[in-house]
Amino acid sequence: MGVSRVVLGRRERAVILEARGDGIIVWTLRFGDEVRAEGDYFDGTYKPAQAEAEAHCRQKKATKPPHGSGTESKKDNDQKSSNVVDIMDALKKSVQKELRVKADR
Repeated sequence: MGVSRVVLGRRERAVILEARGDGIIVWTLRFGDEVRAEGDYFDGTYKPAQAEAEAHCRQKKATKPPHGSGTESKKDNDQKSSNVVDIMDALKKSVQKELRVKADR
């Protein structure tokens, strides 16, 4: 590792150079007077977003039917609404088919 100075955006900055593999990583360092307190930066931005996310989750949970209700199984619903193949089912069918072929011989 090495410490150096570089000009970025018309400002001189302290950097650390770290050799990694075939390249070099440059870490920009900041002085104490350049770092703002966490509360100053996030004040008023995070809490409303968190409140919105929580309200959205509560709304989704309230409108979602309870687990296990209805006559159709989750597997049936997934197969009707998606073209995704359950790889374990496909593997089991393949193994069963192979076992039947060997049994017939």
